[in-house]
Amino acid sequence: MRGMKHASWVMMGVLTLAVGCQPETEPSTSGTGSPVASHTGALTAGSWSANSPMDAPRAGHTATLLDSGRVLVTGGYAFYPMRSAELYDPYSDTWSPTGSMLELRSDFTATQLGSGLTLVAGGLIFRQAPSGTAELYDPATGTWRFTGRLVQPRTRHSATLLDSGRVLLTGGDVPTPSGGTSSGTTSAELYDPATGTWSATGSMSQARVGHGIAKLYSGEVLVTGGTVAYTPRASVELYSPSTGTWRAVSPMTLARSGHSATRLDSGYVLVVGGSTGSGVTASAELYDPFNDRWLPAGSLNKVRTAHQALLLYSGQVLVVGGVGDGSGPSMGAELYDPSTNTWTPVGNAQGQASVGAALLQTGQVLVTGGFNANNGVTSSVSRYTP
Repeated sequence: MRGMKHASWVMMGVLTLAVGCQPETEPSTSGTGSPVASHTGALTAGSWSANSPMDAPRAGHTATLLDSGRVLVTGGYAFYPMRSAELYDPYSDTWSPTGSMLELRSDFTATQLGSGLTLVAGGLIFRQAPSGTAELYDPATGTWRFTGRLVQPRTRHSATLLDSGRVLLTGGDVPTPSGGTSSGTTSAELYDPATGTWSATGSMSQARVGHGIAKLYSGEVLVTGGTVAYTPRASVELYSPSTGTWRAVSPMTLARSGHSATRLDSGYVLVVGGSTGSGVTASAELYDPFNDRWLPAGSLNKVRTAHQALLLYSGQVLVVGGVGDGSGPSMGAELYDPSTNTWTPVGNAQGQASVGAALLQTGQVLVTGGFNANNGVTSSVSRYTP
């Protein structure tokens, strides 16, 4: 029963998305109006390899690439939320223990700061109680320390590193007077690493859980869809860090939550999959921020929600994990090629939901833990080589 409850959380899960840091260029388009990436080589399927397993099985955790090239895997849950952390060395394929967080956490966010420290914020601590704390991990000492207190305790929210170095938290589930969690909040807040403090910023027009988020080349933050009272929305908002305010932009063509949103090299944003309220979808669409319009993108080969999407160095997008038909994990991974606007299956990425994934300095992708096909939490690890 506990595993099934966590599986339902996966359907509502918020993904912290990595965005590219390439210089902005105006996108070109193909004959169908879809953006063409700067690369022109043919898509290759790549390969998967099994790697050394983690010391502990976990799902709902985070995997963060450190400046050293190692990966910090933190928190999550097996039967209950965890505070333990471990480090993966991709060059020796080995795991080593590191300091544990000061608080139990699952379904939280982890953000790599410009200082090299890792910020974790919010999450579930126990019995579905959202956390109002944040911690910093110092890779030089392998230790954690608390840093400020969130304005609003929250879980299943999103976190975005702004150009200023501050971190924006948006939406998520928040506490109710009865001690449970709500079905979403409109609130947003900012973390200032210079002072170690949190402050409120402008609220979104709608409460959101399971929304997709991407930082644009302009420095603005695009928030797409998500659920309001468990009903997926098509609405989209744009946050301006300079004014701390939100404005509505063109809605998606399909209401969805639990989807991914990834900024492409062209500046367009690729929105993939998610739950529509009537089921899980394979559809994808592209947001053109230069003209505030949505364009069709090729559909996935399999339906998928609560997955992770990673922008590769090639400009292609790898989608892994998530939930497919029913409540089971979505098997396999798929690769999106912006130059052809198509998806290609690229083998089996453990086939797990609620995984932690990170793009390595080598250009490979590390996929850790999650739920297996039997809905059990696993410690297995695999690596994708483009």
